[in-house]
Amino acid sequence: MKESKPRASKKAPFTLEAARAKVLAKVAKGGAKGAGSPVTAKTKEPELSLYGKALEELEAERAIYVDRNKEKPKYFAREFAPSIEGVAVKLEQYAARNHPKLLTFAELKKVLSKTEEAFAQRTLELLEADRRLVKLIRKTSALYACGDSLRALLRVESAQVEDSGEAIRRSYVELVRSTGFPDVEISTLQSHAGVPMSSLKDWLRVEHQNGRANFGVGDWSLASEAVRAGVIDLPGRTERYLWVRLED
Repeated sequence: MKESKPRASKKAPFTLEAARAKVLAKVAKGGAKGAGSPVTAKTKEPELSLYGKALEELEAERAIYVDRNKEKPKYFAREFAPSIEGVAVKLEQYAARNHPKLLTFAELKKVLSKTEEAFAQRTLELLEADRRLVKLIRKTSALYACGDSLRALLRVESAQVEDSGEAIRRSYVELVRSTGFPDVEISTLQSHAGVPMSSLKDWLRVEHQNGRANFGVGDWSLASEAVRAGVIDLPGRTERYLWVRLED
């Protein structure tokens, strides 16, 4: 008597959840370089429609970022999406490395990727407002210098750090008293204290190292650009800290 061969198991149907999972895996593997579309010339229905729906949903949820500056879009995982603060850090650090040379906007942008260039103008405006970059005019040309480097050169001590520390703590206490919460947005603290954002961040990092400041991540996806400007990154960590709690 012949033994019956086991029936081949049917291939599981391709679903929207499967399409979403494949997209997220692809962009995660692409990292900071991003990834191309999961759709190829060989992709047929229903996979074609499901991938399209998955990409649309994930972008709407801000789970992925889509760069459409080129003919073919490039997809990034949320943590690798270009941001104003990420661009700001690059521009500020580039200006600091080139100090005392003054840089044009075109020279500053050389440090950015094509994707990041879309954020360059808005970022420059925020850096000027926070005095992280100082704009100087030579005839009809605008030139830029790193604010901290320029202040050090002119012996202006970043708003007198010691006095700034007192102003920051005083503002923190007032904000906690008015809101009833011990956690304060870093951007709100900067605005209330009236100190440069770069000076505030430097002071908070020192306070954190000494155990007198604890940071909270907040919700990056819901944060406005003004709130995101207060973000603090710590070495070896991927979190973006938007809140701070000061200890006595």
